[in-house]
Amino acid sequence: TDQDEAVSRMLGLVRTGTVKTITGREIELKADTICVHGDSEKALTFAKALRRAFFDEDISVTPVSFE
Repeated sequence: TDQDEAVSRMLGLVRTGTVKTITGREIELKADTICVHGDSEKALTFAKALRRAFFDEDISVTPVSFE
């Protein structure tokens, strides 16, 4: 529920291939996509914050292709 923490975890995932669990443990994770669930009232705000953080860190964002 903490947007800053969630953004930080996603930046860490992209940079290092690891993510910090809610217990504080670092685990390796290979992710090809990040899914933001739209059923939360804060989903759009979070997606914008995540995209802004990626832009600030020069991390490219591309749409998923279903071809």
